[in-house]
Amino acid sequence: MTEFKKPPTSITKQISMLESRGMVIKEEDEAERWLKTVSYYRLGAYWLPQEQPPETGQQRSRVFKDGTTFESITDLYILDRHLRLLVMEAIDRIEIAVRTIWTYQMVGTYGSHPHCNKSLFNNSYFYEQAISRLTEQVERSGELFIKHYKSKYESPELPPLWMATELMSFGDLSKWIDNAQNLAKTKMVAKAVGLPSEGTFRTVLQVLVNVRNHCAHHGRLWNRRLITRPPLIKSFGPDILRQEDGQPDNRVYNVLVIITRLLEHQSPKTKFRSRLGALVAKFSEEQLTEMGFPKDWKGKFFTV
Repeated sequence: MTEFKKPPTSITKQISMLESRGMVIKEEDEAERWLKTVSYYRLGAYWLPQEQPPETGQQRSRVFKDGTTFESITDLYILDRHLRLLVMEAIDRIEIAVRTIWTYQMVGTYGSHPHCNKSLFNNSYFYEQAISRLTEQVERSGELFIKHYKSKYESPELPPLWMATELMSFGDLSKWIDNAQNLAKTKMVAKAVGLPSEGTFRTVLQVLVNVRNHCAHHGRLWNRRLITRPPLIKSFGPDILRQEDGQPDNRVYNVLVIITRLLEHQSPKTKFRSRLGALVAKFSEEQLTEMGFPKDWKGKFFTV
């Protein structure tokens, strides 16, 4: 394999390089500030789609389309940041509801410590890894409720599930749910959060964890294609858009539809749909297409 030997590039050279490729930079001081605080590499994800198509045999043309401005790139970056924050807020609410409902279902049937019962989970390898990770989280935790439990109780070593789930990341929680043996309980949680089946619920959790992680690590959300494809939720009808092959589209639009439907099930008076509609209306038609939005999106699902 070839060794990477590319040297770092100064901010001044980065600006010159962008201009030589056809980007219009009206205020170099402002461009320098962006490149110093956000970085060339991160902004590159937003200007890459603005490059002209490559010639045969090339991966990239490295030449920008006519009229591409640095300001248009930073405007898109800001819109994407607002989108991430709004989506993160929504997923937080869904996550807390899932965490709470699943915990109540489990302890209502199995008592305070179902997570300490290996027989309640399908994959023994998962269980050993998960219980070890949870034990470490409890040992490291500075939460007052964990300190109180440790000071008052010697056994079981781990706190009850309603405390334990508060220490789990959304990703960890989704894996515990995915491996829970009692599918009837998982289906009850699915129904409670607004989904028709335990299988759909588990897939939606994977999608939301993936999106949540992108948002939490400041990753681009705008034109991303998701690794885990959203499920085709028949009860959502035509709100879930399909590709030509009939599979649900794996761009952001379908995720936004799912998040909105789950929030409205949880809180019928939520203003999330209109808030989201007002935000996405600020994207250009081309940018919305890259997110998977249909041309009639204003009348189809979201409102402005």
